[in-house]
Amino acid sequence: MQNPSSEAKPSDVQNTKGKLGDVQNINRSGIASMFVVAKTIAARCRARARIVKRRVAPSPATPESSKRLRSSQDQQYWELPVLLGTRPPTSALLKLPVGSKLPVGSRTVVTPKTPTPKSAARSGRYAKSPQSFRVRLDRIVIESPKQHQKPPRRSSSKSKTVEKIDRTAFRSQRSGDIRSVYTWDEDEDELGRGGCGVVFLARARDNPARQVAVKRVLSRTLAETEMLKEEIAMLKKLDHPNVLRLYESFEDGQTVYLVMELCKGGDLFDRLREKNKCTEKYCSEVAAQICGALAHCHSHSICHRDLKPENLLLLSQANDAPIKVADFGLAKHFATERSTKSLVESIRQKRKMIRRLKTFAGTLEYMAPEVIRIKDERSGPNTYYDFRCDTWGFGVIMHMMLIGNWPFPIEQVAAYVAEDVPLPELDLKSSGVSPEAQDFLRVCLQADFTKRPYPADLLKHAFLDSQKLVMPLNTTPMAKRFSHFANLSGVKKAALTAAVRHLKGIEVEELRSHFELFDADRDGGVTIQEFSKAVEKWPKLLSDDFDSAEDLFQTLDSDGSGQISYTEFLAAAMDVRLSAREDLARAAFEAFDQTDAKEITSEDVQRVMGGKRQNSADLAEIGITQGEGAHFEKFREALRSPSVGCTRLVDSTDPSSGN
Repeated sequence: MQNPSSEAKPSDVQNTKGKLGDVQNINRSGIASMFVVAKTIAARCRARARIVKRRVAPSPATPESSKRLRSSQDQQYWELPVLLGTRPPTSALLKLPVGSKLPVGSRTVVTPKTPTPKSAARSGRYAKSPQSFRVRLDRIVIESPKQHQKPPRRSSSKSKTVEKIDRTAFRSQRSGDIRSVYTWDEDEDELGRGGCGVVFLARARDNPARQVAVKRVLSRTLAETEMLKEEIAMLKKLDHPNVLRLYESFEDGQTVYLVMELCKGGDLFDRLREKNKCTEKYCSEVAAQICGALAHCHSHSICHRDLKPENLLLLSQANDAPIKVADFGLAKHFATERSTKSLVESIRQKRKMIRRLKTFAGTLEYMAPEVIRIKDERSGPNTYYDFRCDTWGFGVIMHMMLIGNWPFPIEQVAAYVAEDVPLPELDLKSSGVSPEAQDFLRVCLQADFTKRPYPADLLKHAFLDSQKLVMPLNTTPMAKRFSHFANLSGVKKAALTAAVRHLKGIEVEELRSHFELFDADRDGGVTIQEFSKAVEKWPKLLSDDFDSAEDLFQTLDSDGSGQISYTEFLAAAMDVRLSAREDLARAAFEAFDQTDAKEITSEDVQRVMGGKRQNSADLAEIGITQGEGAHFEKFREALRSPSVGCTRLVDSTDPSSGN
């Protein structure tokens, strides 16, 4: 900083005042040159500096002596009133370093400090100025005072802590007489019979309109009981639109009942028997659904091992009815330790991990050669197979659908296993199917399983490039439902999540197709990348309550897994008022009621919310007040709050439905 001259005259200040007036006159007619402004103000500053130095002793600056001197980022500035352009005469602050030359090309912006009450009182005209700017050589930077700045918009998702919901804590296993909850006729309601049990069409006693499938299994030994428990545990882990949903199970002595989703369309075997061959388009759609379901199972370390048309159910009699993979009685689950790594690293580790199976299991006609080799006496103890045995069974099914016959006679498969006789090449040139379909069958039916792809890899095949689904033209209703769900309390989110698991398949059919728009790879989980791409494609899905797709994603991911599961998507996207649907309200109530005490306590809620205790206000939203548990009627009455949901799916017997 240059030292000002030791001599100063009052006339210097008067002269600069005249010059400043000239600048103001110029500004009224038009903005003056930056060099003129800078020169004038510098002269003013030098004059004031000389006066200050002559009147003030050479001692450290006191508050009184530096009342017109301010410091910002270790640099001092003088403040002077000027008029801005041709606007009405409004005071503003023009700031320049005291007695120093301006750095060439500098345009650093320094936000002016807020004046204290005393300084504001001393110079009220400066405190009220709506704008201030600084001149550095030939640059003027306009700054708005803080009191006039509009505060940044905060999304509702950031103002609330996202609470995690443990869906595995929902009660799904009961003991006692299932006939007290469901009823069926042993003769008229039988849907099918197999080696492991009988399946009946049952109706809920409290709501006969609700129909489910009940599978009765008699466990004669302890080993069979353990296998049933493993199957139940596997079904609880799976959450995919093309995997048969398990609602709950009952254990009554040696008999176990599995209450599952009802599929009225029969199985794929019956449809193949009627049509013999299916169109390539239909086969492509079915193949994509089955591949997605198998990829979802494999991602949860579950190998089906008994894939056949009888275990592929159709939701309805419609020609385009969705497929449901069922019967996990022979499935194998590899229990994995809980990883502390990130989700992406965990998925990569799963793909690299070799899962070796050594049990002879499945149906012979659909059994992969490596599984049959387990029974070969010549095979050593190191013989094994992996999850790609499901790909072979899936390939056999697709060959039957596209071509109409078996790909290889069982004798040829046996000769390949016992005597290493190579399997013949598939003759598909005269089949009439497209080259993509031919290649798909060949890669699925490779004899060497180490060269065979996983179902997750098959999802990228050109044969599965089916017709793209189209999002509805009006995405505002879904955006409102997303926003509404995101702003619910944790316990209400849990109640909706428990309820949507009991919706009928036909009720969620529209949302199932919407879920596939987000789940690009059809593996049953929407990642942040997939969700962001969907929001980028349909921007109206993001309401004004959220700043970014990541904010909305975090609120919809209610269990904190890093993915939006199928159930989480349904809970957020479905229009349903629980108070108008007694069956859904009771299902949610029973999911919380862990001990079957006919009431919900704060401990039950804490277990569902991942061990976190809820405050009294959140507990009151589901009827728990003053430490007392909530019975069903109190629970349902609390759900009548307008914040629980909209009305679209309502009980036909409810007066409010308008029917």
